[in-house]
Amino acid sequence: MKAGKISSLPLVLVFFSLFCTGCASRAASWIVPNEQKVVIQNLASEYASLADSYVELKKYSKAVEFYQKSLAIDSTNNQTIYSLAKAYTLNKQWNEAENLYRLLLTADPENTTFQLYLAYIYAQKDEFQKALELYESLYEKNPLNTNVLTNYGLILVHEGNLQKAEQLLSELLVLNESGEGTKKLSDAVKKAQSSES
Repeated sequence: MKAGKISSLPLVLVFFSLFCTGCASRAASWIVPNEQKVVIQNLASEYASLADSYVELKKYSKAVEFYQKSLAIDSTNNQTIYSLAKAYTLNKQWNEAENLYRLLLTADPENTTFQLYLAYIYAQKDEFQKALELYESLYEKNPLNTNVLTNYGLILVHEGNLQKAEQLLSELLVLNESGEGTKKLSDAVKKAQSSES
């Protein structure tokens, strides 16, 4: 009996080693569910991360390039689309930025940030009437938003509506007396007033 137990031990060890060898050779070929999809999503995320770094370095052309690479992999990521639109804006690629903000607004038509960028782009493209209409609409919906008040006021000054711009400046002074936007609008109003005199 003792001899039988001893002789079966080598058989168990041989079987175990064959089993482990077989598992090891198959481990390299095991398929992990959705692994490829995860790898691709990670790559898109890494491209977007690199693009974010280029934005911080103010290398907007490189940021655009890497946001585009990210979107080539995952074209449905609205955060990356938004980031690309901002990079286009910072890189003064107005038409490309406008197209993306319009796309984003189809998904979220009431988004104030997208509308603000779009109005800004209109102003940069010298489409002041479009900018004025959009800022006016934004002002009606967001009368306490200092960015809206500032930019709307600056467009009004540009378009010669000094009375309305002065009203917005008064509202800004109540909301944000020492803010940068208030100073910009105040300077623009003063300059326009001195030109009228």
